[in-house]
Amino acid sequence: MAEPGSPSPAEEPLVCQDPEKASSPNGKEEKPRPRHRRHRRRRRSRLGTSQQPTFAIYFPKVLKEVHAGLSLSKEAKAVLDCFVRDLFERIADEAANLVRNKKGSTLTYRDIQSGIRLVLPSQLYKYADSQANKALIKFISSK
Repeated sequence: MAEPGSPSPAEEPLVCQDPEKASSPNGKEEKPRPRHRRHRRRRRSRLGTSQQPTFAIYFPKVLKEVHAGLSLSKEAKAVLDCFVRDLFERIADEAANLVRNKKGSTLTYRDIQSGIRLVLPSQLYKYADSQANKALIKFISSK
């Protein structure tokens, strides 16, 4: 039996042991882990450093149709990409506002068409609308 002044085994204070010196719970001693760690190689993303998809792959294709012998510099592609993103955001915001105003939950072709009409000037809207209709007919006929 324990002496009256000494703490009983259940009341002994818990002391944290150094993990390297402590034995494993299953009784077997484990080998110490090596201190160096292997670094995993990070895969490069296909999207580049910005981690956002760009429209840059489409610019040479369109430019080839309009002006066959010309090309674009990186700076020109960056400016065009910024312009296209901005225009896309403006049109999408207007179309989303139209959907919210009519208390709908689905963005339709007519909402986008109305958003384009609100964002672009009249002549540019007419040209964009005719090109969109032409692309839509081409898409439907290819099915």
